[in-house]
Amino acid sequence: MSSPSALLLDMDGVLAEVSQSYRGAIIATCAHFLKSGKVTSAIVSQKKAQGGCNNDWILSRDLIIEHKDSGAPEPTLEEVTGVFEDLYQGTGDVAGLCDLETLIPAKGLLQELRRRCPSRMAIVTGRPRSDCMKFLRLHGIEDLFDCCVVMEDGPAKPDAFPVKRACELLKIDPSAAVMVGDTPDDIRSAISAGTRGIGVATPDDYAKAVIGKSKFEDGALVKACLECGAEKVIEPGLAHLLDIFPPTPAFIRTPPPLSLYVKLLGPLNKLDAKITSSTLLTLLTTLTTPPVPPSSILPFEIVPGRKFCFFNFVDEASMNSVLESYESDSSVWKIEDQQLIIERRTGGNGPNPKKARGRRGRRGKGRGKD
Repeated sequence: MSSPSALLLDMDGVLAEVSQSYRGAIIATCAHFLKSGKVTSAIVSQKKAQGGCNNDWILSRDLIIEHKDSGAPEPTLEEVTGVFEDLYQGTGDVAGLCDLETLIPAKGLLQELRRRCPSRMAIVTGRPRSDCMKFLRLHGIEDLFDCCVVMEDGPAKPDAFPVKRACELLKIDPSAAVMVGDTPDDIRSAISAGTRGIGVATPDDYAKAVIGKSKFEDGALVKACLECGAEKVIEPGLAHLLDIFPPTPAFIRTPPPLSLYVKLLGPLNKLDAKITSSTLLTLLTTLTTPPVPPSSILPFEIVPGRKFCFFNFVDEASMNSVLESYESDSSVWKIEDQQLIIERRTGGNGPNPKKARGRRGRRGKGRGKD
């Protein structure tokens, strides 16, 4: 099976640890209307395993109706949603349960997965957009995802729409993506869209399995995902996805940039505001024989106060032409009374201290002999 080019991630239970937030809000909302603790975490997990429960507002109302006393009034969806949101978002000086959410995978792992996904990554969640973006911004991972498909965008999972929409926004065929989720609805949505589906155990379920000395694969949600067609179910944290998205040859063998290190030596001994990038560019392109076209030098900027800058070239021939012209007669490479020093470097990350010390040492000996 070929490696996928895009990664689609559910949010709750995959990126966000929600056992105390969304799950907690469901249980607390039910307790508010039922005046009891009839609805437990185990009951919520059982409902999630059955599927068709991607909207927590609707799930809360269904659980209230299912467990209410005979003859008790049924709350409207608006009433249930209001209580749920007050609990989740918080009111006044009372903090919301959303403050208890944490990021499950390491940020560095997500950054590595991003580098390995040629067609990038997307969020496919049943959350409202505001809740989705709030979590991403809070944990500094908003820029890792090219698009987010959320509650307001259309039919929810297990419908194929969210996954298809994400693939459409990424401009890829669904068969080129992998969808990772923690419920049967995630897997059903992926398969209906023609995408590979991979399940992931939630931290809560995984911890219970470890404490109970059992296999996490025996959990109800894990079994339900496999029964729905998940090709596998992985442990929380998403580290196993590195096996599915291996480094590409281009990623492994990226060559260093073609760079020339340029430094000014003179009274100022720095690149100041008067020496603009266009001045240096004109110098490099006009003093080179044959002349190098400006288009062969990648865009750059002068940072006032720095003593050096780098010119990165689109091809080695242009870079060598500049270097050879400089070495043939370096005396003409000046800006007013500032002498340019140009060296070839393997990268554009900064000056080479050893070479710099060597130059100073040689100049020092020269002055001593004069």
